[in-house]
Amino acid sequence: GIVPLINNAYLLNLDLTLIERKSSLKKKIEANNVLLKSLKQDSYLIDALKSTDNPVKRKSELEDEIDSLEKSLERFSIADDYHEIENETNQLTSKIQDTQLQISSLQFKVENINKSLKQNPDISSEQLLRLYKGVEQIFRPESLAHFETVQAFHNDLTINRINRLTKEKIEIQSKILALEKSLLDLSKLRDSNLLLLKNKHALDEYLALASKLTHYKEELSHIEKFLTFADEIKLQNIELKKQILDVISSSLEYQNTEPLKNISNKYQEITKRIYPNLHSGIYLESNESDKNMLTYEITVELPTDSSEGVADVKVLAYDWAVFNNGFHNLQILWHDNRLFADIDPEELAKWFETVLHDLSKSNDKQYILSININNFEDMQKYLSPKVRKQINKSIVITLLGDNPANKLLGRNFDKQRKT
Repeated sequence: GIVPLINNAYLLNLDLTLIERKSSLKKKIEANNVLLKSLKQDSYLIDALKSTDNPVKRKSELEDEIDSLEKSLERFSIADDYHEIENETNQLTSKIQDTQLQISSLQFKVENINKSLKQNPDISSEQLLRLYKGVEQIFRPESLAHFETVQAFHNDLTINRINRLTKEKIEIQSKILALEKSLLDLSKLRDSNLLLLKNKHALDEYLALASKLTHYKEELSHIEKFLTFADEIKLQNIELKKQILDVISSSLEYQNTEPLKNISNKYQEITKRIYPNLHSGIYLESNESDKNMLTYEITVELPTDSSEGVADVKVLAYDWAVFNNGFHNLQILWHDNRLFADIDPEELAKWFETVLHDLSKSNDKQYILSININNFEDMQKYLSPKVRKQINKSIVITLLGDNPANKLLGRNFDKQRKT
């Protein structure tokens, strides 16, 4: 992270200007991106972009819609009596439909009369004559009416039926003619109204289109403002990225000056005393990515091969190099027992010899540590008598866990167990 980089860079006496510069530029880009994202979450903009997630496309759509609506409103002709004409037209249509039904019904009746006139259900004279001759054998002749009288009666019935149907047909056709004339008049009147309605519009239609036009213009204005602001942010980010590239270029130049060479050598001296065969060093490498805030990467090298003891020595050695050669005014360094627990006794003895050697050259620094009694006793046999005497003389307090009085603060902070 940026905070550990700044802290270590300060202690290593690196130039912080480029670190702060890249961090500041990157923060501005991130702030711009957050602002742009928040603008996209604006409810009005989301509503305007409901048909697409592309503001530029929506802007083009709105411009086309607005142009079309403005032209429609220019051609718009309002009729004050539009709705009255519309209602009258609807009534005319209803009457036309009713008249057409009446005409269809009457035409159906005419067709039935024509069918009846074509049919001849009456008995012909020849059939009637044969019938009389047949019944003469059954009935007495005087009991039967004269054939001519019956034939005359039969003819009268046929003529009366034809006359009646023809008269009814003429009456129906007369009604049809009247209805067709009425239908023609109704159709002409309705067509006239439809023509008027085609070229005229109601006021509420005009107001609806005008309202829609206003809404579209508001949407367009909002999108244009967003796009203008978004473009400004993008241009700012492009300029900021250019400045970041300049910082990266400068950091490469600074890296080539080897600003960590001196303290890296001091670190190597420390690690070589403990692990003579392991290569070590503190290295500065320029971070060429414009995706993060880090100008450099500081690497503290000591191959550990997954050994926790070697990893702990790497921490101790780095702290000791910075403590004695870093950019600070600290006079005290403290290490906790956890850093010594996994170090081999022989290497631990070398560490204490290194510390005592360096401290002997300075009277203004103090090193404080806590160490487990087992680790302390295990390394004793690897110490020279002189060093062992110096270390034992430097013990300030021995803490035991047998009772609270022998603990660091003289009391037990553990919670009492419930019995």
